[in-house]
Amino acid sequence: MKKLFVIISVSIFVFSNFKTQAQSCLTDEYFQKQLNNNATLKNEIINAQQGIRLAGHSQKSARANVRIIPVVVHVLHQYGSENISRDQILDQIRIINLDFRRQNADASSTRSTFQNVAADCEVEFRMASKDPQGNCTDGIDRIYSSLTNTANDASKLNPWPKSNYLNIWIVKTIDGNVGGGGTGGTVLGYAQFPYPGSGATKTDGVIIRGDFFGSIGTAANNGYKGRVATHEVGHWLGLFHTFQGGCNGTFPAEDVYDTPPVDVANSSCPASNWNSCTNDVPDLPDQTENYMDYADGKCQNMFSAGQKDVIDYIFQNYRTNISTVANLKTTGVYDTSNTALCIPKADFYTPLLNVCQGSQIKFYDNSTRGKVANYTWYFENGNPATDNSADPTVSFTKAGTVYVKLVVSNASGKDSVTKTAYINVISNISGYKSPWQFGFDSNTALPAELSTFTTNSSNGFKLNKTTGYNSSSCLYINNYNNFNPGDYCELSLVPFDMTTKLAANLEFFISYSRRSASSFDNLKVFASNDCGINWNNIYSKSGGKLETTTSQNSSFIPASAADWRREKVSLSGYQAVQNLMLKFTFITSGVGNNFYMDNINIGGFPLATTNVEIANNIEIFPNPTNGNATIKLPETIYNNTRLIVVDMTGKQLSNVLLPNNSQTFELGNIYNNTLSKGIYQLIFVTEKGSVSKSLLVE
Repeated sequence: MKKLFVIISVSIFVFSNFKTQAQSCLTDEYFQKQLNNNATLKNEIINAQQGIRLAGHSQKSARANVRIIPVVVHVLHQYGSENISRDQILDQIRIINLDFRRQNADASSTRSTFQNVAADCEVEFRMASKDPQGNCTDGIDRIYSSLTNTANDASKLNPWPKSNYLNIWIVKTIDGNVGGGGTGGTVLGYAQFPYPGSGATKTDGVIIRGDFFGSIGTAANNGYKGRVATHEVGHWLGLFHTFQGGCNGTFPAEDVYDTPPVDVANSSCPASNWNSCTNDVPDLPDQTENYMDYADGKCQNMFSAGQKDVIDYIFQNYRTNISTVANLKTTGVYDTSNTALCIPKADFYTPLLNVCQGSQIKFYDNSTRGKVANYTWYFENGNPATDNSADPTVSFTKAGTVYVKLVVSNASGKDSVTKTAYINVISNISGYKSPWQFGFDSNTALPAELSTFTTNSSNGFKLNKTTGYNSSSCLYINNYNNFNPGDYCELSLVPFDMTTKLAANLEFFISYSRRSASSFDNLKVFASNDCGINWNNIYSKSGGKLETTTSQNSSFIPASAADWRREKVSLSGYQAVQNLMLKFTFITSGVGNNFYMDNINIGGFPLATTNVEIANNIEIFPNPTNGNATIKLPETIYNNTRLIVVDMTGKQLSNVLLPNNSQTFELGNIYNNTLSKGIYQLIFVTEKGSVSKSLLVE
């Protein structure tokens, strides 16, 4: 007989390989963490063990009433596949109800050895129809949040009171280091136990990946038949792994009287006579069909009577309020014969926030709470301007940002949502003509033509006013601190008309030092000629290939121009594109170093001085000036020199070939328009390289 013990405040269900590998678990690491943090937890578990033994076996007499549990499902999403459908959620509730009542279709597959101990746990789960404020709900709480990625306890947003509801959080992926030990596998879900000291009130419940919740939709092909949730809800009701404690009941041990000892977690569907422990009396095979082992969902089909004892004790001592008649009425699940129809809560999304002028884009209804009977869409500059379908397809007639509005209604009422500046409609011919240059000396913030995006922990592209390539400013990413592996940040450029280029190239300068040989930070450049629907990777360097100087373990700052390298990317495949989109993506390894970038040039010449000696010999006077200036070139470059005048936004104002055999000339004779106050770059494209000089007009 195994000793009853239990164990961890959070049980984590992890698979290193969904089909063929044994599942690993962080229970030991997390339990030890809880014991270290709470000295009373061990005594609490011992008392629970004794209480369950004294209570006896529930198989002797069934209870008169089935315990009903109100459920709320919080779906954390970014409008991706993790935003699972209502049908998929209800499918999972159907499965756990069948499993806990032993009404599952595969109950007959329980081996004869264990048929006499397989139990109806007499627990039913119902979606809440009233929220904590008494408002009508369908029990689904959709929350837009990046915390759906690499989720942990911090992702348990908007918890409803644990004494009233079972909180279930649906996420995209789960952090494999929740317990502090790391697994190297893929975490599918974890649950918090009901014992005091097992975790915070606000984190009580179950968290599960959306693609393993239910048996349809995104979970249709994983092979686990919705049993991941059955397993995790079992933990929430006080059940522990059947393999906890191994053959000898080593602390901590599961010790339910009718689940034979199991040496280690089973995987797949072991042979029917598989017996990992032979020291039990009578000697029985592993109960691999038990939901609390790690066998595949397709061969799991039972809870035992001893596990029902544990669940009964938990209801009587720890989850005392949740199934009371008063709470069932408060949460709206007592009488389901006349459930109110909720007013819908309007929401929608589209996977394409950038679209070409005139191109079609599809919108999707994401309304919640009550079933929608009627839809009315409004599209600014849309064709059509209004629509009454659930998921309309629209094009937009004018470039610029536009709003979209959705009104939804049913017999109980209506709701609306308006998303302003929601869609960026891109002109088929960009007003930004190549060549274009981004130097950052005159900027106090990112130029308006650049935009950034960052993931959770990413610091993102920022303006650095202390260093640059032969200048005092550049863009940089503080990659030495506050990053997790796989985090990334993006720098996007406005579309450019490439038909006016000097040369079909993208050029920029970078400076980067690895922290160590294990640093594999990655810089990628992407191009799109269809307004961001599809992106082509046109440049990628990582690790040692990205590095421009020797590695250093401290926070890297470029010391000189020697720490920089000029990168050149061909845009020859986009010479006829009139709205080319470009973006830089930096992906961190989590152990990398700072990254710097300067002088981004599209379709032309570099802003940076590539020949310091020539740059020092070019004279511009007076400087500052009131609008005109004299320019004197050294003899070594006065032939075949092109002068380009660029304002502080990077816009090209003039591009002319200077007269040959002339060293001195007036800027006013070259550039006929008046220069307003500001800082300008005079770029000299010579046979020996390109150089840049600043001109201040007061």
